[in-house]
Amino acid sequence: MSEKNKKTYIATIKNLNLKVDYREVFGMISSDHQQDCCEAHYLDFDNSRQDFKMVEQMLSKIDKIEIYWEEWMGVTFFFYDGEERVWIFIPWRAENNWYYSDDLQLIINIPDNWKYEFDITEYQTRDYYNI
Repeated sequence: MSEKNKKTYIATIKNLNLKVDYREVFGMISSDHQQDCCEAHYLDFDNSRQDFKMVEQMLSKIDKIEIYWEEWMGVTFFFYDGEERVWIFIPWRAENNWYYSDDLQLIINIPDNWKYEFDITEYQTRDYYNI
């Protein structure tokens, strides 16, 4: 695996027993960036809705979610139903001269009011822009 495609483990969320409805699963993942001036950092969900439909087609429930940062590219989610696994990749987009804030938060809102926030700022590579 080249250095350019290195995976970094972010988190595992276990014991979920979630009903699989692609609209709910799609809606529970978001990103947040505190903008200082003219920079932008975000996860691009524009083309992901079909991928989330695949989760619904292949799994009957979600027991566990594993999250990895794909260096230079974005975030990969692995959804598990026992041993069955479906993955979804969501690209990262950035426009910045790195003078302003590069803060980026990954937010997972699980039904029943569980909220996980992960600071993924450190995973962004400063010598590459995926615009």
